Amino acid sequence: MMLGVYTAASGMIAQSKKEDLLANNLANLNTPGFKAGGATQQAFSSILMERLGRNPTPIGAVGTGAILGQTHVDFSQGALQHTGQPLDFALEGTGFFAVQAPGGTEYTRAGDFTLNGNGGLVTQAGYPVLSVGGTPLVLGSGTVTVAGDGTISVNGSVVGQLQVDNFANVGALVMGADGYFKAGTNAGSPASATASATASVTGTKVLQGNLEVSNTNQLKETVDMLTVFRAYEADQKAILSQAQTLAWAAGQVGKV
Repeated sequence: MMLGVYTAASGMIAQSKKEDLLANNLANLNTPGFKAGGATQQAFSSILMERLGRNPTPIGAVGTGAILGQTHVDFSQGALQHTGQPLDFALEGTGFFAVQAPGGTEYTRAGDFTLNGNGGLVTQAGYPVLSVGGTPLVLGSGTVTVAGDGTISVNGSVVGQLQVDNFANVGALVMGADGYFKAGTNAGSPASATASATASVTGTKVLQGNLEVSNTNQLKETVDMLTVFRAYEADQKAILSQAQTLAWAAGQVGKV
């Protein structure tokens, strides 16, 4: 009987963690460049039930609950939204903007940049946006134009080129608490993702005056949230039912 309680409880824990993941996706529905997270659910190893006796006879395998499996990030392209703002950049294709975070170089798809007091291009968190070569981009004042390969000009003069990196294994990127990605051990070395200045070479394009919106599917996430709630509720009722049975057994067996 206690096995049933533990099994149902493990299901509740797994559903609770999945609910947190879905809630985070929905909370970032309007966050530029946000990539939705997901997770698989898997069963604990089964145990072999046996009859009592000197030579036990197997009865069968019984599942011992569920756990939330490995989490993953959906890196699919989000829709592009035209803003008309000169410091809004979207990536059409693979790759990430490189930024200088306190712990080193990190990566993001959010291109809603701004200028700091020194004329430097920074993220909404204040991280300097990097140019090819790893130096922070300083734009100063003037009219900003950006070419498809990320080359930035101010008043017609080139001041740098956005460092847009791609990885052979994007699944190895790790999202930090600040929402930016770090290159994991198996991600591979970063390589340029942008198109070459020559028309014969294609690649990721930087689009000025646009933002990539979150790739979260609101309808799907809402339906999944309801499914998780119902599963949690079912496990909760299973525990209540088994607890009532245990209480009855404890009160009646002693009377026999």
